[in-house]
Amino acid sequence: MKENRIAGMQQEADTASKVFFGNNKNFAEVFNKLLFNEVLINPEKLEDSDTTESAVIEISEGKRITLQKYRDLKKKYYENIGLWILAIENQTHIHYLEPLVIMGYDYIDYMKQVNNIGMEYKNKSEKLSGDEYLSRFKREEKLVPVISLVIYYGEKEWDGPKRLSDLFQNTNSELYGYVNDYPLHIIDVQRMTSEEINSLSGEVKAVLGFIRYSAQANELKKFIAENENQFEN
Repeated sequence: MKENRIAGMQQEADTASKVFFGNNKNFAEVFNKLLFNEVLINPEKLEDSDTTESAVIEISEGKRITLQKYRDLKKKYYENIGLWILAIENQTHIHYLEPLVIMGYDYIDYMKQVNNIGMEYKNKSEKLSGDEYLSRFKREEKLVPVISLVIYYGEKEWDGPKRLSDLFQNTNSELYGYVNDYPLHIIDVQRMTSEEINSLSGEVKAVLGFIRYSAQANELKKFIAENENQFEN
């Protein structure tokens, strides 16, 4: 019963977020103000992207596995110097493997690009050198970078891992410094500072601010009064 309730809450949050952050202006706002701390994304250059992540991975000669996941929200960003992929994942409850989950999403996204590039070469019957044939990837070929942002709405403070290394044991070992790490970009909405809330504007400020102060009646009343025009809209 508890699992069904959590799944239901997560699905509601996912649906609401897809509608709200599906708006390019809102999507860019949360990245610019809460992750980058500067305006790097122009909402007019954002385009919706397929949230289905699937890739065929060759594990040995003739043996392949298919990986498939579903992102909550993903967009393509066309910058003057190239293309980027930006994604938002929602959480209403703490996931104690979240860095590993996000790393998996990103990995599948990169492998999907690799598969598509390999298919282009195959369709063109283009010859690859020995080293290139091994990877099905030309030396001069490049991948589109992926940035994933987790938005956590839960009442309980996030006490889960914030990077892959938080899941490791024996972190005091001298070997630890040689392990590749993977950081988690996460916004804990109900622990946002007033400065972070006030850095926002429009709908994003109203919605995230309302969630931030939802458990504090006096602070919420004050916030609504200070942003009365936005709530009227």
